[in-house]
Amino acid sequence: MLPVPLEVPRCEQVADRLSEFLDGELGARPAACVRIHLAVCARCARFAAELAATIEALHVLHASRRDRLLS
Repeated sequence: MLPVPLEVPRCEQVADRLSEFLDGELGARPAACVRIHLAVCARCARFAAELAATIEALHVLHASRRDRLLS
């Protein structure tokens, strides 16, 4: 069986799926398409890095607030 080529999504499509991608909620094929796009589109790669940093900062803030409430 011949492999089906991956379709590289447009920026708008990547932006719509980026949160799912960063959370590991996309299937293997859609995630691979997003990874390919991020490898060739510097603007989207920057946006993905900024979103990932924001998500991480929110997790840290949430953990800090939780720890203060429990102590």
